[in-house]
Amino acid sequence: MFYGWLAYDRSLVGQLAMFAPLAVAAWFVGNWYTSNQRRPWPLRWAAGTLVLVGSAMPGYMWHQQNPYGVAAQIRSVLLTFACLALLWYVPRGCWFAVRQTWISRHAVGLLTVLVLPLPWVLPFVGSFLQFLYVEDAFGIPADSASTPVYWTGAAALLPTLGCIGLLLPPLALYGWARHFHWAWEKSIVSVVSTGAAVALVVTGGVAFMSRTSDAAHRAARDVVNATAPDSYFGIQGVRICVQPLKSELSVHNGPLPTDRPLLAFSTDGDVLHLWDPARFRKHGGPDPVMSVRSAEVSTYAVSDGQIRCPEYP
Repeated sequence: MFYGWLAYDRSLVGQLAMFAPLAVAAWFVGNWYTSNQRRPWPLRWAAGTLVLVGSAMPGYMWHQQNPYGVAAQIRSVLLTFACLALLWYVPRGCWFAVRQTWISRHAVGLLTVLVLPLPWVLPFVGSFLQFLYVEDAFGIPADSASTPVYWTGAAALLPTLGCIGLLLPPLALYGWARHFHWAWEKSIVSVVSTGAAVALVVTGGVAFMSRTSDAAHRAARDVVNATAPDSYFGIQGVRICVQPLKSELSVHNGPLPTDRPLLAFSTDGDVLHLWDPARFRKHGGPDPVMSVRSAEVSTYAVSDGQIRCPEYP
């Protein structure tokens, strides 16, 4: 396959030159392939040629269809082999780690203990991620953005499964060491596996929190650019214009701008929390978050690209 991949970029003369060693190798491959019975030499050579050309053609065709260059193709090949190796290494190593142990003998009870807390753990983790998105990034109280419970659990599902998955390679390392009798209770392999597991879980948790923060920063950038932000697991920011219903308003961190759209994650409830992109652009200026009683204002959504609100008479 790799031979065919190398032959793609060659000229016709270069491809013929590369075919010469292939023709010689085909003789030996043909002799091996037809060794069960004596056959004429053209048939043996043709059989070897068919085997070698057939194995080289996938590489030739793959190079022809891949437009991303040599470096990208080499990376993709290495990544493919690495993934295949992990698919074989990790499950088998995990089985070596738990077989004929207390875990394998009490697997049903242990799985029950691990699965039962999930209905409480997932909403807790999801609420924390939603807190990072709404309150830590925008300064708006997280409980003001009401989302269904299933979205809260969905926000935590990928980080939870990801952190569990990161525990498997260190467990597989310990399993392979145990399989080859390199590991015992206080061995260096046990210490390294435990340390690697802790480091991977911490790194995964930080990565997922950074992913949430990046999503919030993208949403803020969208609002600054006068476009509606993308939804984040049931949290949907809306650009709205606010019109007061009376002359005097009780606005926290006012004054309340009525000439430009503001961001709100929910218009329900007694208090309306708003985020001002114009204040956000002014570094060192007033806090972009403000709040007002919902009964004192009326709101309506605006379309993308609209940067001004109609003047209030």
